[in-house]
Amino acid sequence: MIRTILKGAVLLLLQLVFLTTMLAQEAPATYTDVVYLKNGSVFRAKILSYERGGELQIEIEGGHQLAFREDEIEKIVQVGAETHSKSHSPRYSSADLNLKGWYQHCDLAFSAAEGDFGDSYLGFGLSFVAGRQLSRWLGLGVGVGWDLYDPGDGEMAVPVFAEARMFPLKKWPGFYASVQGGYGFALKNADSNIFDAEGGFYAHPALGWRFPIGDDLQLTFDLGPRWQDATYYFGPNFGGDTIIERVTFQRTTLRIGLQLW
Repeated sequence: MIRTILKGAVLLLLQLVFLTTMLAQEAPATYTDVVYLKNGSVFRAKILSYERGGELQIEIEGGHQLAFREDEIEKIVQVGAETHSKSHSPRYSSADLNLKGWYQHCDLAFSAAEGDFGDSYLGFGLSFVAGRQLSRWLGLGVGVGWDLYDPGDGEMAVPVFAEARMFPLKKWPGFYASVQGGYGFALKNADSNIFDAEGGFYAHPALGWRFPIGDDLQLTFDLGPRWQDATYYFGPNFGGDTIIERVTFQRTTLRIGLQLW
């Protein structure tokens, strides 16, 4: 069972890397302008018309046309054709990083730990979060995950959690801070002789950075500590005894993910 899970996680990681590479190389460049609104929204678009004191009309991807009053506009940054002529792929910048709206985020997590006898092993996990960024300072979401903390003993948990996140640095909108908190359901594992398990408190604060790789799509990296309380019941062993292991996993965890807005 553990070997099958490991193969599945490696396959998912390879698919994530492949998808990221393809998205980074996808369409030919288009000449775009960047429109910043006072409510925090940002649009990459083609300006159709603009009359001072009147309206700004733009066209966004897909051919949709939008219009904004002048008092709704914070600023307009026009990107000349020469900037794009040297590249065959779109150049995304911090102007493409969303600060408001609905989002979905999936990631792979890796955490190293040291065993009882000085040996090291790598734990890993998967998670999915959906939520809404209300402002630069507050986003709220809910999520679920799966974590293999100890491949040798087969100790696993499924956390269900709430998430809060923020983008505190206006100059660097790629930087973010997040915190997750909830309950992790510990899992039985017949292959590892775990016949019963009890979950407990789960928490994971992190600091990270996001990179735009497509329209409303970002590659994310973050690092932070993770805590998970759990109790596992092993046995019976050769002597007929049951071993009860109460543990609080404390792991420094690196996550690599994709966020879609």
